[in-house]
Amino acid sequence: MVTTARSYTLQSKPLLYDLDIAEPLCEGEVDGLTVAETLTPTRLPGYERLREHTVKISCVVPDDQSLLAVHNAGYRLAEQLDLVWTYVVGRSLTAALPHLTIVEAPQGWSSNYRELQEALQDGPLRLSFSTSTTHWLHLREPPLRRALIAVRAYRTAGSVLATLIELHHAAQRARSPADLVLLSKALELARAMAPTEQQNFGRHLDHEVQNALRRRPQWLFDISNNRLETRHVARTGSDGAVLRQPISDRELADFEHDAHLVLRATVAMELGIPPVALERPV
Repeated sequence: MVTTARSYTLQSKPLLYDLDIAEPLCEGEVDGLTVAETLTPTRLPGYERLREHTVKISCVVPDDQSLLAVHNAGYRLAEQLDLVWTYVVGRSLTAALPHLTIVEAPQGWSSNYRELQEALQDGPLRLSFSTSTTHWLHLREPPLRRALIAVRAYRTAGSVLATLIELHHAAQRARSPADLVLLSKALELARAMAPTEQQNFGRHLDHEVQNALRRRPQWLFDISNNRLETRHVARTGSDGAVLRQPISDRELADFEHDAHLVLRATVAMELGIPPVALERPV
C-alpha cells in the first residue's frame, strides 16, 4: 500500500502586538514538532504599527497510524504554550476578552427568548447595536523565542510551580467571583515559594515590577484574607459568624492588577525568562 506524507498543522488565533523589533522571527522544534511564528501587517486603518501574530505547530505525518500520536503531541504543546504565554507577554494565547452574553434562563429552566427575538426581528422594526474594540500589547520583540524557553522549563518543573501556574491560569479564565479565590490561593503559594521572609515578600522581585505595583505587597495578603469575596468569607464574633467586609471597586482594581503582576513575575523568574512588568493593552 502506497501512502503520501501529509503535513499536520495547528495554528493559534491572531493576536495584535506593537513591536519595537519585528525580527528575527523564531522557529524551533519540540517533540519532533516544528513551532514557528508569523507576523502580518494589520489592515486596521490608523494602526499601521500593529502586527497580527500567530503561532503554527506543524509536523509531517507519514501515515494514518501516526496521526493520532502527532495530534496528541501538538495538542499538548499548544496547551503548554497557552499556559506560559501569560508570563512571556502578559496575556494568554487564548485570553477571553470581556463581552456581553444574554443568559436565556436560570439553570434548570427554559425560555423562548431566542425564538421570540427572531420573531420580533422579522417584523417591520429591527433594532441592532454593535460595538468594536481593538486590543493589543506592546512588546520589545517577537515572543516565541522566550515562549519556547518557558515551555521547556515548564516541562521539567516540579509540582509546586506547576500548581502555581494552574491556579493563576484558572483565575484568568474564571471571569467570575471565583477568580479572586483562585488569585488568593496563588498568592499564598507564591509567598511560600519566595526566598525571603514573609514580612519582606516582594523585595526579591525585579525593580521594574516593584515600581509598577500600586500597593505594598503585604496589602495583597490583607485583602486575600479579609474580604468577603476572597479566601475567608467570615470571622467569628461574640454573636456568631460575622461576614467580612465586601471588597470595594478601588480595592478590586488594585488587587487584580498587583496580584497578576506579582504572579507573572514569580513564575517568569522560575521559568528563566524576564518578567513582564507592565501590560499595555489599548
